[in-house]
Amino acid sequence: MRFTQIIILILLSVFFTSCKKDQDKEEPQQPPIVKETEQSFYKDLKVDSIQMLSALVSFQLSKPMKGVGMLIALDSLSLVNRIEDYMNRDLVLRDNRYYGKIEWPYNLPPSDDIFWFRLYVIEENGTRTYSPVFRQPIATYQIKNIYVVNGNGSFNKHPKNFYMNYEGGAIGSYDNALMAEAVTNDVNPKNYKATLNGVSISTNSVDPMAYPESHKRIVFDVPDDYPLGAATFKLYYLNELVLAQQVQVINGGLLTKDKHPSSEYIEWQSVFVHDNELYTFISGITIRVSRLYKWNPLTKKWSELPSPGVAPRIGQSNRAFSINGIVYFPPAKIERWGIFDENNPYYYKEVITTYEPSSNSWGEIELFSTLDENLDRGLEVLESFAIGDNIYSIIRESSKNAAMSRCIIKVFNVKDRSWTEFMELPSKVYRATVLDGIVYLLSCEGDVQEYASSTFKNEFMILDLANKSLIKKRWISHKNAGTYKSYLTAFENKIYVYGGQYSSGYTTLYSSLFAVYNPSVDEWKPVSGYSYFTAWVSQTNGFMLPIDKKLYVGMGFDRYTNGNIYGSVSNFTISQLSVR
Repeated sequence: MRFTQIIILILLSVFFTSCKKDQDKEEPQQPPIVKETEQSFYKDLKVDSIQMLSALVSFQLSKPMKGVGMLIALDSLSLVNRIEDYMNRDLVLRDNRYYGKIEWPYNLPPSDDIFWFRLYVIEENGTRTYSPVFRQPIATYQIKNIYVVNGNGSFNKHPKNFYMNYEGGAIGSYDNALMAEAVTNDVNPKNYKATLNGVSISTNSVDPMAYPESHKRIVFDVPDDYPLGAATFKLYYLNELVLAQQVQVINGGLLTKDKHPSSEYIEWQSVFVHDNELYTFISGITIRVSRLYKWNPLTKKWSELPSPGVAPRIGQSNRAFSINGIVYFPPAKIERWGIFDENNPYYYKEVITTYEPSSNSWGEIELFSTLDENLDRGLEVLESFAIGDNIYSIIRESSKNAAMSRCIIKVFNVKDRSWTEFMELPSKVYRATVLDGIVYLLSCEGDVQEYASSTFKNEFMILDLANKSLIKKRWISHKNAGTYKSYLTAFENKIYVYGGQYSSGYTTLYSSLFAVYNPSVDEWKPVSGYSYFTAWVSQTNGFMLPIDKKLYVGMGFDRYTNGNIYGSVSNFTISQLSVR
């Protein structure tokens, strides 16, 4: 009996073993696990950088091969079961190393922060040999521009999600607000926190991006007095650290943003400072929209003052000078139009308009008058500046009897009211400012004619009043620094140039130039430390002026719609610039 049981158990064991072998033969074989051997075709494989949804890897070949490539996928099985060329990525050979970028395909929704990649070579006989499948984490948070400015994030964030900075050679968002780009669906600012060198900073907003839709911009405020220089930025999501990155806090930010009371179309304007308050006289097409406003930078309050009954004659926008309690505007011409006869006699005048803030009274000083049409000098004021009791005006005279116009400097003395010619200048457009009694000029003329468009070139110089001569100084060496009708302003022993126009004609573009000149070393540098092209508000037809030891920019036009001047937006704000 016992012997029979043993025989039965042996038979059953043989039977089940046989069934197990048959079952193994019927199951599909799993892909083999590739193991790297000592004779691997690659060596020194490493990850050189991990960026926003991408990573850069590099390696060397152990021996020359007919071909080499890299495959990527969002899951590992795709590289094991399905080896197809659509997952191939181009490699770059440099210094005997192959470099390849593992990058997220933006048309796919984010599902994970992991990439998988695999290397391969093609031998002389056409055989492909593959490496193991590698797992590589990627970043889903990143600061795209590490150069950030002080101030409210919304002030320093470009209003367009996408625009072109032609001079800087950049396409896309290129502003200097502290912003982290994130792959997330969470737009609640309360879920994001950040620090700079351990100092907590405020989350301003979480903004959707036009493309890719899965990305958001988390905007932060940098305190106005936060020190310039390197800082470690740390970003927390739901109190968990998700990003630590080095940034540079730089000059050039907008610290304030105060809205001007007017929002009507402005045909021209004049801006001046008197007793540390800003005055703006603006006029539209009709007299009824002319307005005179006063702004106090301490209280941030605007006051509307009585306007003159008749629109005053002002020869140049954005200039007026407060001397001994009276404001003097640049000279202007008055001439009669139409068919001249006894009932409509010809006359031509040159006048200066005055304004006395203490009594809110307006006046007009006649500089020149004639009834002879041949003595019409066709006055056009290009620029003005004041030293002591003298107002110097760079003007273009186009007399009817002259073959060519002249560019000259004329001087008006506020005490004796004389109006005399001082010297002649090369026929160009000028900007002027005065620092420590020294006059600095920035000249401009057309440079290149191409496809019905012109760019500009500049010369920077000192106007030597004593010797009536020009002394050439150094100008910005960048090829795209040419600008037309920029702002040139002296502030805190330095000179700042801002904005203007980059090109004209068929392609008329803004200029985002923002640079500072140090007279002691005759050198220009970017205000923002890394780029000359960081100005994108009030680039032209506005002002940049110091008020009570602070520098302000405002009014005019913001030219940022794809860079084109015809996409200009009237700017009715005034902002303090961060310059230290």
